[in-house]
Amino acid sequence: MRYIRNALTRDPAWEVQSIATNEEAGRELFQEIVGSMDRLGEFDLVILGELEPEFLESGVQSNFERYVAELGGGMIIIDGGLGAFREQ
Repeated sequence: MRYIRNALTRDPAWEVQSIATNEEAGRELFQEIVGSMDRLGEFDLVILGELEPEFLESGVQSNFERYVAELGGGMIIIDGGLGAFREQ
């Protein structure tokens, strides 16, 4: 994820907000954003990488579905070394 973040950050066309969910503040911010369609709608693209499955409870999944289908948001999910999504 850091390579993607670094590449996007170097491009002045992108405003990047990166959230590390392995820290309490990051988990709280993630839940705040994905729990509100208004907050989620502030973003053009969401990239999820190596996210623990518990972060994608059904309400969050529903919001992401609406974010893409209704708001036209972009979404990329990268499983990574943890392989959490292979188990799903």
